[in-house]
Amino acid sequence: MYKTTAPAVIAAVIAWDAERAAWNAQRAKSGQMFGGETSPMRSGSRSYVGGVKLSAGRKLDVHW
Repeated sequence: MYKTTAPAVIAAVIAWDAERAAWNAQRAKSGQMFGGETSPMRSGSRSYVGGVKLSAGRKLDVHW
């Protein structure tokens, strides 16, 4: 990893961390609405919710 003390870089990292935390909070809220755990997914530079695990059983895992 790289180290820097450049204010612009530090501000960008702090902003990214805040944006990611907000996204994770929304992802968790979506899971609560559906009554299950949500799956964070990534594709290139994009993040999205890949699914909701509706039960602890393995029967529905093919749909997860």
